[in-house]
Amino acid sequence: MTGVQTCALPIYLANLKDVIPMEEGESYSGSVSADLKMKGRMSAIEKERYEQFTASGQLILLDMKYEDPETPYDMHIKKMYLHFSPQFVELSTFESTMGKNDINASGKIENLLAYYFKDESLKGRFDMQSKLLDLNTFMTDTEEEVSAGEGGEDAELSVFEVPGNIDFTMSASMGKLIYDNLTMTDVNGSIIIRNKEILLRGLKMNALDGKLAVSGSYSTENVRSPAIEFDINIQNVDIKKTYETF
Repeated sequence: MTGVQTCALPIYLANLKDVIPMEEGESYSGSVSADLKMKGRMSAIEKERYEQFTASGQLILLDMKYEDPETPYDMHIKKMYLHFSPQFVELSTFESTMGKNDINASGKIENLLAYYFKDESLKGRFDMQSKLLDLNTFMTDTEEEVSAGEGGEDAELSVFEVPGNIDFTMSASMGKLIYDNLTMTDVNGSIIIRNKEILLRGLKMNALDGKLAVSGSYSTENVRSPAIEFDINIQNVDIKKTYETF
């Protein structure tokens, strides 16, 4: 029988500089509190008797701010509440900003113990909302050059391999989504990651003075030859603006 228990007293992140070396200009603030209890036998996990393994409690992150002179935006996690049980980990609250972007999320991750100890599939479902998500904020210089067509013939596209032991469904709702010079509003839809495949379901948005609906898939079941299939329904877009955008 093994057991671990943490204390619920908060740790103030501003004090990390006293124990962890940091780069010049790098700083943390906020607090993290953990009240976790884990107790049981490894044999219970191996036999999938998770009810015989206690894993309960919560992890709370409040008002965490991270600043780095090499990062063009500050990261601020206003609230994050994680609740643990033998069957799942629940993200009940996640409120954050990254520069001018904001992300709120909630969801649940199942089968975490079996994933960690036996490499079984990790299952989860999340809901994500954002008033503004400007993806250009997170692009590196190299990505911007390739996006702008400056990579030349030497620029190579690498295959992104979708993990085979992930089964996630994410429902997203964004007031404004910006990528490169394309601005989309009222973006809603679902993204499913399962069986080495990414599926887009019911993705709808307003863009280019019209409406777009996208569904499709990207599969790396054969990583040497990824399969891509998309259906795009376009209604009433402005032809001149579309030409100028792309």
